[in-house]
Amino acid sequence: MPISPNQGSTGGGFVAAPTVTGFSPVTGLPAGGTLVDITGTALATTTEVTFGSVPATFAVLSDTRVAAVAPSQSPGTVTITLTTTGGSDAAPGGFLYLL
Repeated sequence: MPISPNQGSTGGGFVAAPTVTGFSPVTGLPAGGTLVDITGTALATTTEVTFGSVPATFAVLSDTRVAAVAPSQSPGTVTITLTTTGGSDAAPGGFLYLL
């Protein structure tokens, strides 16, 4: 697993780069508000979750799970990207905003 210098407030050591392995559900409404469960590894230091380029409200549940609230978007498919102090990773597949 790749590692990178820790840029967080804790200072020392290395933080593993995140790997996003999936998320559920895969669809939501353009108004936003869908609670999305994101899974992967090395997620404990998550600093940002975006749907496309729009930041989402999120909570770190564990090193392998983050819950995010899909922000409002136009209909279509967007990539969910998770950023940690160790780097960023995009979820496989796309989140589909349906009418």
